[in-house]
Amino acid sequence: MMAKELKAFRPIRCRKKTGGFALITMVVMTWSLFSISASYLTLSVQERQDILASENALKAQALAEAGLEEVLWQYEHKNGDFSATYGWSVSGNDVTKVASSFTDNSGNVIGSYSVTVESYGGNALVVSTGTVSAAGTGTTAQVKAHVPALPLFGSGLLSDGQIFMKNDAFTDSYDSSLGAYNASLGSSGNNVFQNGSVVTNSTESDAILMENDVMIKGDATTGPGGVVTEPAQVTGTISHDANETLDPVTVPGSLSGLSSGGGLIVKNNDIVNLYEGNYKYSSMAIKNDGILNINGAVNIYITGEVMTQNDGRLILLPGASLNLYVDGKITVKNDGFANQTLIPSLLKIYGTPTMAEIVLQNDASIHGVINAPNAALTIKNDAQLFGAAIAGSMTLENDAAIHYDEDLQDSGPWKNNHELKWLRRTQ
Repeated sequence: MMAKELKAFRPIRCRKKTGGFALITMVVMTWSLFSISASYLTLSVQERQDILASENALKAQALAEAGLEEVLWQYEHKNGDFSATYGWSVSGNDVTKVASSFTDNSGNVIGSYSVTVESYGGNALVVSTGTVSAAGTGTTAQVKAHVPALPLFGSGLLSDGQIFMKNDAFTDSYDSSLGAYNASLGSSGNNVFQNGSVVTNSTESDAILMENDVMIKGDATTGPGGVVTEPAQVTGTISHDANETLDPVTVPGSLSGLSSGGGLIVKNNDIVNLYEGNYKYSSMAIKNDGILNINGAVNIYITGEVMTQNDGRLILLPGASLNLYVDGKITVKNDGFANQTLIPSLLKIYGTPTMAEIVLQNDASIHGVINAPNAALTIKNDAQLFGAAIAGSMTLENDAAIHYDEDLQDSGPWKNNHELKWLRRTQ
């Protein structure tokens, strides 16, 4: 039997199948590209949202700061009059104003702001919140600022022009919160001090002119180069760096907008009572033992002159206060303005820019403050002012006296301070 021929064994080779691998690779690459694209799109949307959020935050910040600008404008242009006349709502010592549908220069509505001035008559805190009105944003920003209260009457006398003192005129001070001038305070002594300072912006060689036994019991300050003619008659420091701003008096809209009641004449033993409220007259004359009683918080605007004579008297009764705005001349004789509260800050006399002159004479004795930056103030013939005065120029003569009330530095009234001190911003 023939042996079978053995054939050489050849291993069977498998063909390479590359189609499946390529498909998987393509799927992986496609998914990667899709993931990258999705991530890019997600990032682009997020970036856009971030940019929009930043824009809205800036808008809200701008709206909040617009509220601060509103407050600053009210101080500078309306003499700090935060009344309903200018859109403010008053609640106690706080005022609030809301500006809705605030627009940009193109007329597009941005949002709104709400601004509140807390304790607006003193050390004010301003809180302003801006809100962007775009749907779904809910973006707000808040800013806070402090308006420090500076006393309007920081000295006994303040003038832009010359202060002329002669014939035994003098200044000193007391503190009405401790009682009446010269009231005994037991072991601490009398209520009379030497802080009756005098300030003028004048730079002239007779800025503070002193003649015939006058005395400034306090400091004397002139503008640069100004001269105090009798420095030995000044008990305090003499300096020459005055640069005070005398803000013009603005009549509140709640008074200027009233219809005039004509001339107010009280005479021949008549007694007239004014109760809490606002009044406007063309003139005021109190004479021949006539009496005008002030009850409660009273505000009066006189577009003409004010005059008391022959024992006519305006009497500020206990618990009352008076803000008196006058366009024309004021003449007070004898005990023409009797403030029975003995608190000077409760009787405020304001001279508007048209007022030319105020005269206190013949034993007139007034517990009050005078702010008449354009007027010439004359105090003479034993007349006395317990409080303080601001005027364009001043003359004190023939035993006239200014008794500066130091309590005015703590109780006001306050300057229309225009400097906002930032506290913080929040969003």
